[in-house]
Amino acid sequence: MQYPIDITFKLVALASQLNVIDSTGKQLFYVKQKMFKLKERVEVYQDSTKANLLYTISANKVIDWSAVYTLADASGKELGTIKRKGAASIWKASYDITVGDTVLHVREANQWVKVLDALVSAIPIVGAFGGYFLNPKYLIADPSGKAYGMLHKQPAFFEGKFIIESDLLSSLDETKQQNVTALLMMAVLLERIRG
Repeated sequence: MQYPIDITFKLVALASQLNVIDSTGKQLFYVKQKMFKLKERVEVYQDSTKANLLYTISANKVIDWSAVYTLADASGKELGTIKRKGAASIWKASYDITVGDTVLHVREANQWVKVLDALVSAIPIVGAFGGYFLNPKYLIADPSGKAYGMLHKQPAFFEGKFIIESDLLSSLDETKQQNVTALLMMAVLLERIRG
């Protein structure tokens, strides 16, 4: 897995469709999120043919206030979790990722960017340009505060684009990197819903 990793999705699609591609152009994951599900369950495939199911990510409850999303492989074996911190995430997005013995915290760097992005995007015509100038950043760190990387939204007009840049995620073994990347992709899906 080569960093930086791009996560892209179409803004006008009814159901979220994400592509996750590393810096060499290799497609790592493809997700087409199902609409109108009471309890969130996301299927992660290797590519858009959906021939090879890699993971499922399932919520532990219907309402996603402080929900825990569990990452499992195709056979159902639990590989990790991502938990959104309910009350703390109202103002500033905050997630905890656990993969084996690795614990990472994902925190929004500046909540005002997200607020301005939501306000500007609600304005007709002007809102189309808001996604180009207002781009939230999320810091990825371990419990001691040691930085592992950053997830940040990129300027784009007709699609959403996030990039995972990493200083230390590449120090994890390949399997953990893939699992953490899949859970960061779920954070992108949750942030897209959040606004």
